[in-house]
Amino acid sequence: MTTETIVRKLRRLDLSKYPKEEIKYLLEQLELKLYCITYNFKLKVFLRVRRNENNSESYINVSDYSYKPFEKNTEYCRASIPNKSMFYASVVLENNFDSEVRCRLKNICAFETLPLIQDPLSIDKQKISYGLWQLNGSINLLTILDFKNYNKNPKIKEMLNHYIGESTAYNVKESEILSNFISEEFTKKCEKDYEYMISAIFSDLLCNNDSFDGILYPSVKKDYKEFNVALKPEVMGKMELLAVEENIVHIENRTQADIKSHSEGKIDKINKKITYNLL
Repeated sequence: MTTETIVRKLRRLDLSKYPKEEIKYLLEQLELKLYCITYNFKLKVFLRVRRNENNSESYINVSDYSYKPFEKNTEYCRASIPNKSMFYASVVLENNFDSEVRCRLKNICAFETLPLIQDPLSIDKQKISYGLWQLNGSINLLTILDFKNYNKNPKIKEMLNHYIGESTAYNVKESEILSNFISEEFTKKCEKDYEYMISAIFSDLLCNNDSFDGILYPSVKKDYKEFNVALKPEVMGKMELLAVEENIVHIENRTQADIKSHSEGKIDKINKKITYNLL
């Protein structure tokens, strides 16, 4: 089957019937290696955010800022299947980490995490917790490129141009068909877990390959201008939690989310515990 035929068959599937084996079979027919573009980070910091259940709850364990435990991951997510997990975070592809970059990261995370921000009629507030992680070492990430929206982000354009320059015309054509489809799956708005099935199974197949430590994909909620990552749990052995912070997000409408620091965490690296001081 050609890539175009496989993508057409995937589009026609009724995901509400949870066709796991059909999706897996079709994706396994693809030459996924044609699509594999790795990215080497210069800035190795990642911001993980969690929405607090209520405004009085605090996360007191270092593990609370890591990936969801396998047994608690019972549904399909953007890049993970049930009973497996990934570490989700946001990242900016810059060479420095100043206050402006940190603010951008916090903003990305808020938009990715809080559905209230996406509601144009929202007037509310929500407590969220940020964990800033540093990578000590190197990782290889598969990059989800979007041929249709590359002009929205110079980094995507840069990576895409490099890939085209290193590939044959056949590879580029096949990759464009696949990448546009997978990009749509990674960036589409989902309300039911089965709507994530294609991107989740795609991620699981690729991350079973030891060549990749995770996936880098653009944030559709930030109009492709910023990036998110989904990392294998094993990568956490190379990661160190540098700082944690609780914030109150005041949501006025979908274009304004006022993020105010609430409390700063102190990390006990020996006991893996966190205490908070009000700011």
